[in-house]
Amino acid sequence: MVKNTNLCVDLKTVMQKDALLVKGQCYKGLMTRDGEDHYLFEEACSRGTVHNPKLYDGEFLSLTRHSNGRYQCHLKVMKDGVDKDAYALNVYSELLLSAKHDLSMSNLFIT
Repeated sequence: MVKNTNLCVDLKTVMQKDALLVKGQCYKGLMTRDGEDHYLFEEACSRGTVHNPKLYDGEFLSLTRHSNGRYQCHLKVMKDGVDKDAYALNVYSELLLSAKHDLSMSNLFIT
């Protein structure tokens, strides 16, 4: 996953219910770059509420954000015969990498 911040862009939204994007709300849909510094986001038709969207999906774990703002890590199934020390190190490394993808998690770590 690569994060970028696009500055000074025009974003047109086509929404199902909300007139404006609501802070903290997750939306499913399609974003298209339809011109120089111009983007179009079209919200998909809802098939129900999306619970706990994935913020990171790696080889060893995935990271989700709950509607109350809390984060949860889910470990993937460990393969048979894997070196447990190497596995633990890989999980730790990927957990740090997933935290870097979402800077709002920085308050979870003791400095």
